[in-house]
Amino acid sequence: MTYDLENPGDRSLDSQDEGSRIFEAREAIKQLAANLRTDIDGTGEDDRLGLVKFGGIDELEFPLTDASDLTTLNNDIDAIESYTFGQDDGSSAPFDPDDTPFGISGTNIGAGLYGGRQMLEDGQVNGRRQIMIVLGDGAPTWSYESENVDDNDEADADSSGESGFPSYSTWQDWSRNDKLIAMSDVNNTTAAADTVAVADEIKDDTDITIVSIGFGLEQVSQTGLARTTLLSIASEGVGEFESDDETGVKLYYEAPASVDLSIIFSQIAQVVLGEQVIAEGTLREVLEVLAEGVPLDANEFTDERDCYPPFLTRCLGFEWWLPTDVKNEVQSDSVEFDISFYAEQCRHNDGSNNPFAEAGN
Repeated sequence: MTYDLENPGDRSLDSQDEGSRIFEAREAIKQLAANLRTDIDGTGEDDRLGLVKFGGIDELEFPLTDASDLTTLNNDIDAIESYTFGQDDGSSAPFDPDDTPFGISGTNIGAGLYGGRQMLEDGQVNGRRQIMIVLGDGAPTWSYESENVDDNDEADADSSGESGFPSYSTWQDWSRNDKLIAMSDVNNTTAAADTVAVADEIKDDTDITIVSIGFGLEQVSQTGLARTTLLSIASEGVGEFESDDETGVKLYYEAPASVDLSIIFSQIAQVVLGEQVIAEGTLREVLEVLAEGVPLDANEFTDERDCYPPFLTRCLGFEWWLPTDVKNEVQSDSVEFDISFYAEQCRHNDGSNNPFAEAGN
């Protein structure tokens, strides 16, 4: 995440600043925070946002925080720093409490999933929907080896009685030192299988909905495995997210490095928080609005109109009904109308052309 978006393989550009993946992530998260709901339906309750980051282990960056406390959220988000490349490899134990996993340049998505689950469970309020958004920029490479952990916070093979990635209950009993000891740089296939198993456990045992984002996957060496893993951990559309497709639709989003990440977060927010209403009223009133042309926007988080990038899917719905007191008097009536769409290339166009203006007049 510290690599430059334009030079993903050049570690000399390791940075937390503008142009890096972590900078783009911070900006997108701040946009999400700014668009969370406060005093939802007059209940006095806010949407809440918390963050866990993961490398070799999971680290709680900040706990669930009310949307109305935007200053605190922005300060916490600005303080997020990605792990940097090439320091402690986790080979010596026991560890000092101040030791950090910086430089354990691996991706332990399973650890992040467990950390997110713990945060959501610790802050759970009855009736509140739980959404976990997992941002990954590559295939998992690190996992846990439970057999390396005993009750004395010291490396001691085969003492735990559980091999491979731990169950959630085992992980909850681990100290931070245990996690550092258990970190293991494994082959990609094993790491991916461990990650999917953790996600399946969460989806089987909880009501947490997992939304995943593949960020800049076209720039990494294991693009296919990264995409498959992030797709596999995502929840299928159920409940509010239900699809008409019998197999469901995975809540997975692709965010190429060339695309503003906040656009993807905007799409997720619309799925999670509700759709944007374009027009409503009587059929005549709605058609009058549509006849004038309604410019669509890929990113509702900003004041400007944004272009729709590749890989972005949006759906539009149109619904109508008759008042129940009309009864049979309209039984032989009919109405016909068309809904048309116009698209133009974003490049070399400013979006000001409205092909429907003349028709509307």
